[in-house]
Amino acid sequence: MAGWWLVWPCHGEAVTWIAARSDVLVTLGLVAALFWLDTDRPRLAGLGFAWALLAKESAWLFPVAVLGWRGGRASLPFWGIWALYWPLRYLALGQWIGGYGAGVEVPTALGNLATALIRPVFPWGTPIWLGGIGLGLLALRAPRWVALSLLFLLPVAPLGLTGQEGERFLHLPSVFLAGAIAQTVGGPSPSVFGFSAGFVRVGCCGGTTAAG
Repeated sequence: MAGWWLVWPCHGEAVTWIAARSDVLVTLGLVAALFWLDTDRPRLAGLGFAWALLAKESAWLFPVAVLGWRGGRASLPFWGIWALYWPLRYLALGQWIGGYGAGVEVPTALGNLATALIRPVFPWGTPIWLGGIGLGLLALRAPRWVALSLLFLLPVAPLGLTGQEGERFLHLPSVFLAGAIAQTVGGPSPSVFGFSAGFVRVGCCGGTTAAG
């Protein structure tokens, strides 16, 4: 799965544009948090989550992922970090949510979300209907992986994708779509926590920043 993600076609913007480094950092932080949680190092997992939150706010749904996968007790420390994050955000931006200088239009956000879910599965230019069929097959075979991709796309759905601009928003969700594809074509896959070690190795060896 890590190898599949390493050659993902939509990582160009995140790894070649210096201003998009936050997407690389949030991905590394959350995958490291998953790895440390799986290896019974909850303090380091909390540190990884805090790192990810400070890199980009799209990490704020991570406790929801832990809640769904590991249960309420395992997610409690991450909810504590989550609660501390919002006052810091308000002090920095003067707003609890938003801060991007544009309003959120629900129909546009939903259209962006549908496009963003389909684009990572196929290269740019693939007909939207064909991508939708592919995504539907993945959802049938690996629903939890696709649900995680959707979860981490929600915070950035209003921002949209224009051509190859906005591909950086797919850097983190594509981790879980890689898991969905691997499970679909290769049979049963390990848990999200078990597979994270490979992604940590990719990131620590420079793959995250050099090859996406």
